[in-house]
Amino acid sequence: MSSHFNKIVPVIGHTNTLKHLAEQIKGGVLPHGLLFVGPKGVGKATVAYQLIYSLFKGGDLKTEGKADDPLFRRLINGSHSDFKHIQLKFSEEGKVQQEIPLDLIRDIVHFLQTTPLEGGWRIVLIEDADCLGRKAANALLKSLEEPPPRTLLILCASQEQQVLPTLRSRCQRIVLKKLTDDEVRQVLVEYHNVTAEELSFLTLFAEGSPGRAIMLLQLGGKQFYQEFLDVLLAAIKGQHTLLVTFIEKYTQVQPDKCFDPYRAVGYFMSWWLGQYLIETVQKEDDRLLMGDKQLKTQIFDRFSFEFWEQHYHKINFFYHHPHAVGLERKYCLAVLMLGFVFGPKAYNEVVANEFR
Repeated sequence: MSSHFNKIVPVIGHTNTLKHLAEQIKGGVLPHGLLFVGPKGVGKATVAYQLIYSLFKGGDLKTEGKADDPLFRRLINGSHSDFKHIQLKFSEEGKVQQEIPLDLIRDIVHFLQTTPLEGGWRIVLIEDADCLGRKAANALLKSLEEPPPRTLLILCASQEQQVLPTLRSRCQRIVLKKLTDDEVRQVLVEYHNVTAEELSFLTLFAEGSPGRAIMLLQLGGKQFYQEFLDVLLAAIKGQHTLLVTFIEKYTQVQPDKCFDPYRAVGYFMSWWLGQYLIETVQKEDDRLLMGDKQLKTQIFDRFSFEFWEQHYHKINFFYHHPHAVGLERKYCLAVLMLGFVFGPKAYNEVVANEFR
């Protein structure tokens, strides 16, 4: 799932990637299949949209989308007859899909076989291509093995190893690297009106991927961070009302939005705990919690380093493999938040059930 507000913007960074694609377009050798790989939030879909927009405009990658451009608006709202954008969505039960449905991929295969209605390209962008099941991935192979003229299939994947090898081998692999901190700050200031007060915090969290910062911004930025700390510190003192409210608030599903607060909280917890682990191993005193050392004593010094390593891996497992865990999101978030409060006791089912 994507956390971007608007993908058709002038691309910041990724200069070499854009230059390479521009040369292929100019030489008439742009392949029918592209696989964009790189960390989550680094700008894979943004670069893809810039490429798509420019192809429909005539092939100049320097062409920037304008808000009053009809093509710009049609790509944004999904009404262009020769373009399809596929990504994970919420199911009818209010849960995030774990795989892109096979029926949807079959529709895409048929779409690519038909004649462009506007006399140009037929293009499909599949975000979350690492969430294609084997049957869905195999269904795509024909479109790559026998591609009709002027068709383009773009796959985006944060976990490249999860993409079926036969799909990977039929696409040109394009690696998008992390942005510099200056480039991340430029994205946040120019396109998301981030204030100077929040800029350092969001840039730290981004770790070169502006999409991560945007995700935290959607949660509330520093305000969310303070809320998170208030909940933990109150719970450690035995005041659990805020914790119950927090769990309820961030496990609610909003089917009308691509943004999922529950998953965003998981990414934040993983990063936050990771900062402590890195600081402890590398002895980087200025890394943890934006310099607030009191929190180290109040939270982390209460349990062993080995426990925090275990809890870090549990957070990542719960959020990256929810289908394997098979637990409802309220229970998952309760266990993970309580780990910061009760340590190993949080894994006791009786304790966690009290906060569901």
